Amino acid sequence: MHTPFANIDLNVTQSDDGVPVRDLVTTEAPETVDEELKTAVKGSKGAGGYECKRRSLYQFLVQRDSVDLDEKGDEKIEYLVRASLRNHLHGAYWLSQYNSDIDDLVERIIAEDINGYTISSLERILLVLGKRSQLSEIAEEYGGRFQSSHASEYSAKCKRAVAERVSEYVGQQIKIRDSAYSVQDLVHGIGAADPERLMDQVIEDLLANDSADGRNKLRNVELTYLAANA
Repeated sequence: MHTPFANIDLNVTQSDDGVPVRDLVTTEAPETVDEELKTAVKGSKGAGGYECKRRSLYQFLVQRDSVDLDEKGDEKIEYLVRASLRNHLHGAYWLSQYNSDIDDLVERIIAEDINGYTISSLERILLVLGKRSQLSEIAEEYGGRFQSSHASEYSAKCKRAVAERVSEYVGQQIKIRDSAYSVQDLVHGIGAADPERLMDQVIEDLLANDSADGRNKLRNVELTYLAANA
């Protein structure tokens, strides 16, 4: 049986262009999206690590309703969030579904996976969630090591309203296709536009053309979705 994930390529991505370093090879193609994710989670516990090509992350999002989060859902979400961070994304949809303590997940990521590729995305998530203590921890331990870190700046803004916090990175509007949307309206559910629907549009465009501009739009809409569902 052929599935869209039959030839999934899970590998290390060391740059925003997703240059592969190693592949996780399976002898049999899983039959469902959920089985494909289980294979990826299993691989993350060994040599595979939390690595996944961007296109596979897009496809997991497209078929998110087929991912069984009732069975080891938090393990699957941790994999997807950490794989997203390594691809300069946020994994915000998955993070909003996380049932365990997000602070514990963040502490694991800080302890195990802070580097020049993950720090900026993680800091933006923490700003949107208002996690001042974790941002202060990152600023103290890693702020001087990575020039891309804004942890100290972000930690001082955590008491602001959530729409202001997300706008710190996203701006006041999100532009998708031929339309512009107020971030404040999206966060507060004002009007007909919905962050999840906009995310679907962006992913559809990315699957057709995985451009840097499209990825930036995805990062923006991910954070807006997280702010609306925090």
